[in-house]
Amino acid sequence: MSDISSNSNSKRFKFLLVLLFAYVVLFEFILPVNRVLPRPSLLLDSMIAVWRDYNLLYEISISTLIIYGAMIAAYLLIHLLRQPLLKTISLISGGLNLLRVFRFFPAFFYAVIFAYWFPDSLVAEFGFVLVAFVFYMLAEIRLSLPNVNNNYILVAGNLGVPENRVYSEVIWKELQPGVFSALGRMHYFAWILVLIFEYIGNYAGLGHVYNAALTYNDFAGLFSIAIYASLLILLGDFLVKYAKKRLIYWDR
Repeated sequence: MSDISSNSNSKRFKFLLVLLFAYVVLFEFILPVNRVLPRPSLLLDSMIAVWRDYNLLYEISISTLIIYGAMIAAYLLIHLLRQPLLKTISLISGGLNLLRVFRFFPAFFYAVIFAYWFPDSLVAEFGFVLVAFVFYMLAEIRLSLPNVNNNYILVAGNLGVPENRVYSEVIWKELQPGVFSALGRMHYFAWILVLIFEYIGNYAGLGHVYNAALTYNDFAGLFSIAIYASLLILLGDFLVKYAKKRLIYWDR
């Protein structure tokens, strides 16, 4: 299995090298002036300049703290309230189907309406992402709750475990791997929401930098910012998976 994985990674690396070579040759020498991709030399200069021109360290810090702070806060909130939440969801699961109508609204709408209600507010942005994470995890819990192994519940009942502890310990342990997986899936979606929110609000964060680069017609800067955003998302995805592996040790 490890040989197959290493072979797959080797093929991906070679494919990326081929793409990089084609990009350098085509856009540095054959099509140096175009509106498709910036020249590699110009892109390299831009990746250094954006840190100074757009105060990128500060702006990245804002977006990063909001996303990962909201993710951690949402998980802790669900964890602290797990017993009443699980009990309530199990009792009114059918009624929650009515809320599914809201999924047909594009995520762009929610970002716009929050930015309209709370202009120039980092607290509102944090609250917006926090609510998104909480609702996404609750949706995962609602879908996974009917699939909980009843044998665990029966054994706990036979051992005289109180109902509240059955919800907060037995059922929650069964659901935690799925909740963490939902966090991983939501992670990328949260970045999109935050970038939209900051782009519309145009006051702070990486989305604000995108807005400024577009306003200044900074063609190379747009790609430089996209590269840094991609690296941040990739790093965040790795950290979420690592946290799951360390904390959800019984899910193998």
